[in-house]
Amino acid sequence: MDVTPDKMLKPLVEHIKAWDKKKRIAAIAGMTGILLVILVATAVMNRFGYVVLYNGLSAAEAGEIVVRLNEMSVESKLKSDGTILVPRGEEDQLKMALATEGYPKSALNYDIFSANSGYMTTDYESSICCFNCKTGCKTRSKPWIP
Repeated sequence: MDVTPDKMLKPLVEHIKAWDKKKRIAAIAGMTGILLVILVATAVMNRFGYVVLYNGLSAAEAGEIVVRLNEMSVESKLKSDGTILVPRGEEDQLKMALATEGYPKSALNYDIFSANSGYMTTDYESSICCFNCKTGCKTRSKPWIP
């Protein structure tokens, strides 16, 4: 069985050559239109991407943070379950800025190391917590620090 691309495409090419000029132009216009729709849809979907800034916040605290984000001229969305969404790419910078102001008060923030150290903490737990803090927080905030 000798199957080559030329043998497979030959019937299709002959069929298309049999079309009149109007039919060819319509087919090319249709394929171009489909390609444009796909490109525009992809661009729109990627342009307006939102990511989670914080989730599981109380209504009062989520409201405070959204007000603060509005003061910072950041577009944000608040869901009913206490989740705050911000534009993609800004989340780490906003987390750092809000952490300096003490937000969030009721959820996990960048101050995880001091919150998890105490009299009963073992050296191993302390070193793991320190490692997580160093690698996680600094890695996420590194790209925008000059």
